[in-house]
Amino acid sequence: MEESQNEILQLLQENWQPTLAQCEEILLPQDPPQADERAVLKHFTWPEKKADALREAAVEYREIKQLYADVSSFIDDASLPCEIILRKIANLVERSERNVQRLIKLRGSAMVAYQDCKIPIDWMLDSGIISMIKQASVRLAKIYLKRVLTELEFTLQIERRSAQESLLSQGVRFAYRVYQASS
Repeated sequence: MEESQNEILQLLQENWQPTLAQCEEILLPQDPPQADERAVLKHFTWPEKKADALREAAVEYREIKQLYADVSSFIDDASLPCEIILRKIANLVERSERNVQRLIKLRGSAMVAYQDCKIPIDWMLDSGIISMIKQASVRLAKIYLKRVLTELEFTLQIERRSAQESLLSQGVRFAYRVYQASS
């Protein structure tokens, strides 16, 4: 057992030492130890904190990357009614605001642990993916306002003044909210 202990301790040191060079490396699969492995490993100093931090970082990074992909790949479908497109854009912007705020809160508590475990944190900074999501949200606001203007032009022909005013104020409120969130 003592021979095995020395080998295992050496392996543990090797496991604890590597650093991740890029954020994408966080997503590499992490297999949790099995029950019988835990029974053996409880006699050693096992870097559970690093495994937990890696798992948490991988989940957060995957979610924020998926959000960025969703927000940045949105395309206005002219065949859909204005109300549906505006609702889709508003939902995407709300989702991005929630997730960015959640990431900012997480960053305050998890960043030190990630740094201790040598997990890349540049994606959590304001200059990382958060900035890219905010820029994509501004792009969504432009699509939203173009759709509002197109609808306003259409309603001018029909001359429904109350619908025009409502749509215009809705567009201005939305643009202002996106402006506040991306500043």
